[in-house]
Amino acid sequence: MHRRTIGALAALFLAALPFARAQDLGPELNFPGDEAQDASSADQLNATIAPGGPGFLVVWQDERTDTTSSTLALGQAYSGNLIDIYAARYDQDGKRLDEAPLVIANQGMDQVRPTASWNGSEWLVVFETQQPDWYFNRNIVGVRVSGDGTVLDADPILIRQEKSSPANDYGKEPAVSSDGTNWFVVWTGFDFALNKQMMEGTRIDASGTLLDPNYKRLYTWTDPVFGPENPQIGFLGGEYLLVWNDLHVVRTLRLDTALNALGPVKTVPNLWDDVRLATGPPGHLLMIADWAVRLAPDGTLLDTIPIVFPKITTTGGQIVPPDTYDAVWNGSSWSLGYSARPDGQFSIGDHNVYLTRIGANGSILDPTPIAVTSGPADDEAVRLAGLGDGRTLFAYDSHPDGFGSLEDVVTTTVDASGNPQAAEVASAGLNRQEHLTWAENGDVRLAVWVSRSAGQSRILAQRFDQNGSPIDSDATLVNQDSELVNSKPSVVWNGSHYLIVWLDGGRTVRGKRLDAGLQPVDATPVALMTQMDGAPSVGSHNGDYLVAASRITSLDISTLYGLRIDGQAWTPLDPTPFVIAPNYSTNPVVAALGGKYLVAYDNVGCHNCSNHHVFARQVSPAGVVGGPIQIDGPGKAGGADIAVADDRALITYSDPVVFNHIALEGRIVMADGSLPSGEILIANENNAQVGGSCVWDGDQFVVAWTDYRQNHGIEQRRGDIYMSRLALDGTLIDPPGGVQVTNGELPEDRAAVTGGGGTAIIGYAKLGKVGGSPEVQRNTYRVLNGEVCQPDLGFGGPGASHLELCGDPLASGLSATLRLSGAPTAAPVGLLVGLSSNPSPLLGGTVVPSPLQLLPWGSTDFEGKVEIGPIQGGGGPFSLFVQAALLDLSQPGLVGFSNAIEAQFLP
Repeated sequence: MHRRTIGALAALFLAALPFARAQDLGPELNFPGDEAQDASSADQLNATIAPGGPGFLVVWQDERTDTTSSTLALGQAYSGNLIDIYAARYDQDGKRLDEAPLVIANQGMDQVRPTASWNGSEWLVVFETQQPDWYFNRNIVGVRVSGDGTVLDADPILIRQEKSSPANDYGKEPAVSSDGTNWFVVWTGFDFALNKQMMEGTRIDASGTLLDPNYKRLYTWTDPVFGPENPQIGFLGGEYLLVWNDLHVVRTLRLDTALNALGPVKTVPNLWDDVRLATGPPGHLLMIADWAVRLAPDGTLLDTIPIVFPKITTTGGQIVPPDTYDAVWNGSSWSLGYSARPDGQFSIGDHNVYLTRIGANGSILDPTPIAVTSGPADDEAVRLAGLGDGRTLFAYDSHPDGFGSLEDVVTTTVDASGNPQAAEVASAGLNRQEHLTWAENGDVRLAVWVSRSAGQSRILAQRFDQNGSPIDSDATLVNQDSELVNSKPSVVWNGSHYLIVWLDGGRTVRGKRLDAGLQPVDATPVALMTQMDGAPSVGSHNGDYLVAASRITSLDISTLYGLRIDGQAWTPLDPTPFVIAPNYSTNPVVAALGGKYLVAYDNVGCHNCSNHHVFARQVSPAGVVGGPIQIDGPGKAGGADIAVADDRALITYSDPVVFNHIALEGRIVMADGSLPSGEILIANENNAQVGGSCVWDGDQFVVAWTDYRQNHGIEQRRGDIYMSRLALDGTLIDPPGGVQVTNGELPEDRAAVTGGGGTAIIGYAKLGKVGGSPEVQRNTYRVLNGEVCQPDLGFGGPGASHLELCGDPLASGLSATLRLSGAPTAAPVGLLVGLSSNPSPLLGGTVVPSPLQLLPWGSTDFEGKVEIGPIQGGGGPFSLFVQAALLDLSQPGLVGFSNAIEAQFLP
């Protein structure tokens, strides 16, 4: 293989000609660090437990990627991936096996209400999903999962599709069980021909094929309303028991494995609430909030008088009924678990979880309920699984700080003696990273973002060099607050310190300074502006700062305020914030241009006005505010960003051209406030181009944005990142519409660019780490024009020639350029290549490659340079050792050698 690789490389060297290296994007990279596995941000709820595989599968619906409801709207962009289905495997002792959650389904729109069953080989996870391209429709689908956690169906199995004729013909409330070979899925629906509610179902084999593609009718209710709901299935003794609620009654039906009825529908006396079914060797148990009854394996009622299980009572003797409940056979007895508000607490929330066990003969084993959880957390939506030997596994939704906090899925076990064990967060995972922004400091780029997990949000900072290589192996903590606090931050370098500003939960703009090494200058964040409502922005001029933020004064009337700060004394230069722009002004961005501050912002103009515009104002170092400069043309615009280049700035913004179609545009503003030319159309593709971020990289303007051109109709917007380059005068360098930076069905959004020295870094939020599970948004980036140089081994001589192989990492699909400099002019050059390193003296120098092959290259130009490429990566991992040999009449042996490099080829 190596010989073929050398031969292919040699042929490439011989065939290639010197070229001007094209502008290029490097590979996707993640920020290092911030990798703690914490209880996740947003809500995780509606858990279920399915025995099987190494023990159990805990499945739930998860909102950790949904940014529409769980972060501050101030400065927020986009919707993430809404609600998905996640899971974690547990061992037979009820301990979590998977460090990261399993992503079962993350199609567009919402996936909810999961349930699961094991068929002896795999789990089938069944759930309801909105149809991605027509979210009014709700389908029932399934995904198979192997015992090792592999998701076997990238596209879910379509079990029950909603029909458009007649409208609203869909199934809901799916339940699933298995006979050990096939699965049985049941759901409720409506028979439009009969105008009655009903239940139907299908069997699914191990390959995921529906054995009853036309479904089997299992039960038809007598009326169009109040019919079957909450279906559940147990399998015991070669037959299924189907249980459900009708209006104020509980009914059962026995079915064989072909879904044929084994008898009539039966009504279970004394049961009326939402029923929970448990199945075990003794038979079945049906539980409602008040009591339970046992059924024999053939469905015969064993308890004509229900079993009244103990409940929590107040100090006054009032019984507190369960709010949510479940039951399971634990290997020795029936476990009845439920949530209820403890003694004296009747407000919403503040539930604890309790356990009562009932013997196989119906006797009460725990006269007093066992408290499984206690304390301030609000724990509810209880689900159980039996661990055997009298042990019980609990899963429940938990608000860790009470009802006002967001929910996690938590598990705990109770041993055979009734002792609860330590709780474990089933839904733990990586923190969600969002609101990325940058500051430039020479050849250093400081990234600042918000990292969210359950109960907390942290503002973090991390340095990179201008080529995108991390300087810090992990991030520095700037501020920590509760989960829903910390708006989009803003950061600037003033020549001595970084200043990071944000809006806290008390409507206060706070700031904190870090030195060049990210050591805190301020022990705690400093309050800068109070009674603010919008995410702030900060700029710096001559070492001082201007902070801008908006304040809502009445309804939708927002005034934009500014505060100047002495960068050395760290004291305000204004006694109170001053007005930058009056009513209906929001979303500021601040930069320094031509001896003044330039503040761009959105303005609506009046109450309920539809014509949004982007304006800019100049603010002098003394705080004098200039008049408004309308940046956009006729129509609407919003979401500005600023990139400064010498005597001018590029302001980018989004322009709603027509309904549901948003273009990305820009305009050049000179230092004197003049507009030398009209609007620049950067991208005007299908759907929307929004969230533009721009920078001057020293050679050109670089603009990146979130692009929804791949989304059509009313499907959920799940974007890609695009970029475009503009010359100093605003002329487009790239084709109209830009260059695609990311692709795929899952969303990438919130572009944030930084640059300088001819290089730009395009950052964005992407689900999961590169090559990893797409569990949550993580900071990802690509470098434009940045270079990775292969290791320089030194040696070489005689002579002063220098060899380098720089560009992308040498992975498949990537390439780099081989360059020689510092050589005599018009000198013939050859390449020495080998698969190993063996430094050996030769002609007064050192030759490194071994075994040695000599490849002709060409001749140097009038500057003593020559280059060849692109050298394609891939085919690795292996290393190729390369050195240049050239004619050098100044040397005694008439030959010179360059340094040696190690070309590290990757897969």
